[in-house]
Parts: sequence; structure tokens; C-alpha cells
Amino acid sequence: MGKRVKENLSQLVRRVIKQKKLKLRDVQDNSGGKIDESYVSRIMTGNVTNITLDKMVALAKGIGEDAHTLFTAYLGHSSRSTNVQDVFELGIAEFGSLIQKLSANPDLIEIIQEIADLHDEEREAIRRYVRYLSERSNNRKKRGKSNS
Repeated sequence: MGKRVKENLSQLVRRVIKQKKLKLRDVQDNSGGKIDESYVSRIMTGNVTNITLDKMVALAKGIGEDAHTLFTAYLGHSSRSTNVQDVFELGIAEFGSLIQKLSANPDLIEIIQEIADLHDEEREAIRRYVRYLSERSNNRKKRGKSNS
């Protein structure tokens, strides 16, 4: 199992900016103006809780880090335990949609953070159970449509 990320997004951004001796203006300029100084400052203080995919990518570019690293810090799990190939199989649009849904729902983020700390076998059991629930829900929807 990979090493757990100890930093959240705001801690990571503060550390990288300090290590690279960047100014907030540098981050804005490096992002091509896609994220402004005040927004970066609010991320660093933890005052941004629902960051969009576009802003996350701009932030990564602005601080010169891999967007995947920022996503994992934001979601609170180890980047080493994530299969990057799975992200590409999802498709970038689906992945973006998923990140948007996650960022808009603190309950989902909390669930993912809890699951990320479980052992592989426990995560697999949860994955199977969630699939079961999803299939059950889909079957109910299909039955409801056929009864209409």
C-alpha cells in the first residue's frame, strides 16, 4: 500500500509556494491568468471548499505541480494508491464531471476519505456493495418504467 498523504490541499499549496519561493502573482502568471492571487490565497487559508476542475488544473499549472497530486491532496488519499490508468479509462469529461460532483458534496468527500484509509480487502468489499446497490437501484427504475 502506498504512503498516505499527510497534507490537505491548502497545506500542500502553502508548502510548494514556500519551497519554490513563489509569490501569489507568480502563481497567477504561471496559470496564464486562469486563477487569481486572491483565489490562491483563499485556497491556502482553507477558505475554498468547492474548487472546480478548471481552477484545480490552473492551480497545478500555477505552482508547477502535477494536477493529480493536487486532486489527491484535495480528496485526502494517497496518490500512490490511485491507478492513473483508471482515470484515463473514465475519460477526461467523465473524470471532470466526477470531480465536480465530489467538490459539490462534502458527504462524498468524507466517504472517500474514510474509504481511502481502509485496507485493500475492505475497499473491495465496499466497492462490491456499492455496485450491488447501484444495480438494485437501476433494476427498480427499470421496473418502474415498465409498470408505467
